[in-house]
Amino acid sequence: MKSRTNMASATTTTPSGEGLPGGTRWILLIGVFLISFSMLAFEITLSRLLSVLILYHYVFAIVSLALLGLGLGGIFVYLFRPRIPEPEKRFGTLALLASFISLAIPLSVILMVQIGYLDSALNSILFYCILLFFPFFFTGILLAEVFRTFPEISARVYGADLVGAALGSLGIILFLDAFGAVNTSFFLGVAAAVAALLFASKLLKRISWRTALPAASFIIAAVLFITNISGAYLSDIPIIAKNPNKDIHRALYEKSSPAQIIETRWSAFGRTDLVEYTEYPAQMEIYLDGTATAPMYQFNGNLENPDTAVQDLKTMFSGYFPFYFLAEEEKDNALIIGPGGGRDVLLTLMGGVGEVTAVEVNRDVVDMVREYGEYNGGIFTDFPGVKVIVDEGRNFLKRQADRYDIIMLSLPVTQTSRSLEGYSLTENFLFTTESIHDYLDQLTDEGRLMVVTHDDFTAWRLLSISLASLEQRGLSNTDALKQIYMLGLSSGEHVYPFFVLKKTPFTPEEALTRHEKMVELGYEPTLAYFPYIEGEGAVNPTVQVLASGELSFNEIKKMARGMGMDLSTATDNSPFFYKIDVGLPQPVSLVFWLSF
Repeated sequence: MKSRTNMASATTTTPSGEGLPGGTRWILLIGVFLISFSMLAFEITLSRLLSVLILYHYVFAIVSLALLGLGLGGIFVYLFRPRIPEPEKRFGTLALLASFISLAIPLSVILMVQIGYLDSALNSILFYCILLFFPFFFTGILLAEVFRTFPEISARVYGADLVGAALGSLGIILFLDAFGAVNTSFFLGVAAAVAALLFASKLLKRISWRTALPAASFIIAAVLFITNISGAYLSDIPIIAKNPNKDIHRALYEKSSPAQIIETRWSAFGRTDLVEYTEYPAQMEIYLDGTATAPMYQFNGNLENPDTAVQDLKTMFSGYFPFYFLAEEEKDNALIIGPGGGRDVLLTLMGGVGEVTAVEVNRDVVDMVREYGEYNGGIFTDFPGVKVIVDEGRNFLKRQADRYDIIMLSLPVTQTSRSLEGYSLTENFLFTTESIHDYLDQLTDEGRLMVVTHDDFTAWRLLSISLASLEQRGLSNTDALKQIYMLGLSSGEHVYPFFVLKKTPFTPEEALTRHEKMVELGYEPTLAYFPYIEGEGAVNPTVQVLASGELSFNEIKKMARGMGMDLSTATDNSPFFYKIDVGLPQPVSLVFWLSF
């Protein structure tokens, strides 16, 4: 904001705002506060709204281009308004600009939502940029006008600007939780309209369109907010209906079984949708921003004789595999990070685990599963051994004094060919070399880390950070791989790779028992690895050679790099676990070069 102050006040030669009455000064400062509050909150709201409509790479680009409007607004004042307005017109100009802002915020959101209904929302990126440019452009003009017109109180104006921005960035969390992204945008239009009314209050002696417009903008913004919050106008936004790169598009429009969204929730965390399938009532799916899927199963509450879909998890879902072999002392308790719709909780209960602690970061998911307890058998509410906590998984883990026999995670499952790219530059501190240390430290001596991964790449990436972490503990790759087994190393809708890291080495007998069960269940041996198992076609040949010491993981990284895949180690300083491509991901590279 300071750069705009210097630029806009460069043409000022006299302190034209000197001698402002106290009441007038407060009106000015409160107006600036409301504008800054609205625009900072609107910027954050846009990031949530655009994450639903398009891929996240473009969210940053669009918001950045929109913020360019702030600077261009100041430049506009410098180039095209060299003269300071006459005293009787100063607040009229501010009222006019604040009115434009109050109308531009809801109008841009309405038009942006309508763009989402086009055949390809991704082809409308330019329109998003143009629409979102104007609210910030008018804000840049208004702030530049204030700073150059009232330079003698610029410090107070700057303070009001900063306080408004700070409270906007904090308060938006409450508004998003209460109203959702669309309604919050309309509310922010009302806040900007209040600023316009405050500025116009200094013009009451001269009734004109400059005083009428703020009143009209307030009425329009208020009507939009009130009618929309009651569901009478824009009650929903297109949940990526025209964007095939979102997983929910596949569920709603590409599967043979008809599907529909039966519940939607908005919060600062994002948009959470519950989808049901008409011809497959045994399973529902929960989506966050139309991407990662968390299944919720129909369950009768009877662990001894569950519904067919739940029973089939034992043989058809890789996540149940370790429970075939756990002794009683190896399953006293379990920590599940990211239980989603409760599938992992079902697995641990059917596997005979005594106490289950499930930590989910998204409160909307937890509330949704609890409210559908009649459908899912009360998996989060009716089992005394299950405790569900809303928290960030790794932070929760590091605060615990307890040790766990099992720490279980399931990576986000995406079902479109490009959707995993959406996580490329997402910081994920659950899967870094340091996080592996944390998991191992919180395991009992007989404990193990168990992870369901999305595809073979994420399984290899998990192996990479695990070997790096164990190497920091003094273990060579050969020794480390005696504590690890993997199966299902392929990408498929029904078979997901599974990774197990035990705190202590497996014995040859344990490895052989697991290998035999894997073959019995129909998994492909060459897409699996178990320690001590040798022979052509018995396990994955690459991992087998790695375990023998004939090949280093650095050589595997080089081979992967030659195929355009990045298997470098993810750390807390570089926590980009899902980054697949060598270098910048292609969509980010495109945005980078276009920025020039």
